[in-house]
Amino acid sequence: MRLRYPIALSLIIVAGCAPTSDVTYSTITVNGEKYPFRTSTVDGPDGPFRSSGVKVRSQYHPCLPESPGDCAAVVQYAENQRPGGN
Repeated sequence: MRLRYPIALSLIIVAGCAPTSDVTYSTITVNGEKYPFRTSTVDGPDGPFRSSGVKVRSQYHPCLPESPGDCAAVVQYAENQRPGGN
């Protein structure tokens, strides 16, 4: 997980600088709780790519929905980083 998070984060940073051609919103469920989920298609220098993230509290965190357990791990990590988290 340590390696995937910085890579996904760098994609989000690049996505913030490039034109976005399509954004979809949905939800994912982790431990019985629903979290907002966003997928963006970004026009990059080498063609379009997809960027996705799950919203925990008021912030989106990058995750890879095609990688089993990645978004759930990101939610757990983000929840544990908050003050008073477990």
